[in-house]
Amino acid sequence: MFDQLVEEDHLLRKIDQYIDFSFIVEKVKTYCSENKGRPSLDPLILFKMMLKVAAYPAKQGWAYVKK
Repeated sequence: MFDQLVEEDHLLRKIDQYIDFSFIVEKVKTYCSENKGRPSLDPLILFKMMLKVAAYPAKQGWAYVKK
């Protein structure tokens, strides 16, 4: 589905192609516990969400987020 929704030359696709984000998982694994509390969201997904917000600041409020 991702391939159908995002163009091949999209900036975020290029970033994902050239940057190995595995270092994020290594950096935060000491803060995550598999046996305490509820399972956390994937730190990599959270980082990529923040990257998207930084790359595309919401100038038009929620209407921009729906794109």
